Amino acid sequence: MDRNKTSNTTSANMVYFRGNKLIFKPEHPNARRRRSINGSLPDPHRYYESKLEKFRPGKKEATALCPFHNEKNPSFSVNLHTGQFICFGCGASGGMVTFHMKYYNQSKQEAISDLLGGAK
Repeated sequence: MDRNKTSNTTSANMVYFRGNKLIFKPEHPNARRRRSINGSLPDPHRYYESKLEKFRPGKKEATALCPFHNEKNPSFSVNLHTGQFICFGCGASGGMVTFHMKYYNQSKQEAISDLLGGAK
């Protein structure tokens, strides 16, 4: 086995070499569930672009006006690859599900079903 390559021993754990050391890295218990939900969520760029004012996309991140408080200058930042957001004005942060929950004042289950079903 090539010592510089990563190999999966099981689907839940990672074993790989770093130099001459064997590294065992267990997967977080919720990682599989998160991965399956994140694979079905809408594209973060299109989703946030449809919800935010003064949306200015870059290569990896975008800025916009925060929908959770009044402001004139954009303080809301979104990672376009992961869907994570943070507002430097009011401190709101999270992922697409959290954003959807706050934006539409919904429970987590309602937000997930909306996002997976493409509603709103």
